Amino acid sequence: MAIFKRELFAHAKAWFIWALSLAAFIVVMFTEFSAYYKNPEMAELIDVMPKALLDAFGMKGVNLTTLSGFTSVAFVYLLLMLSIYAVLLGNGILSKEERDKTTEFLMVLPVKRTRVITSKVIAALSLNLALCVAVGLVITLSSLPYEADPAFSGFFVRML
Repeated sequence: MAIFKRELFAHAKAWFIWALSLAAFIVVMFTEFSAYYKNPEMAELIDVMPKALLDAFGMKGVNLTTLSGFTSVAFVYLLLMLSIYAVLLGNGILSKEERDKTTEFLMVLPVKRTRVITSKVIAALSLNLALCVAVGLVITLSSLPYEADPAFSGFFVRML
């Protein structure tokens, strides 16, 4: 339990920075959506775009004037950022001991190696889950001013 708590506190500052950065991205995303929301001109603009361009950007059959349509396009970038965080956290949480030259000390403690690694992995999963919950809350709060279509609820649950 001590290793788990230590890892949580060691990565708390980075977690807050990532959470604030992702929250800022989401707020900017929904600010941009206010220009698209129920705007028939934007729908017409998307309709006149070449089919190959829409396919290239993964926007085939997407209505950017609805909350679920716009979020589905912007969520790709959010997933990319969440994936980068998970990779950096997983790499850092395990390689930190080697970098700081504390591996030998950690391995001579009266704790099995599997317990050390398991505690670190559970801490990383907890931090990732907490970041996903924070992102979900920010998306929920940011989408309140807009009328959510029925597809948005199902999409939102599946994307997190």
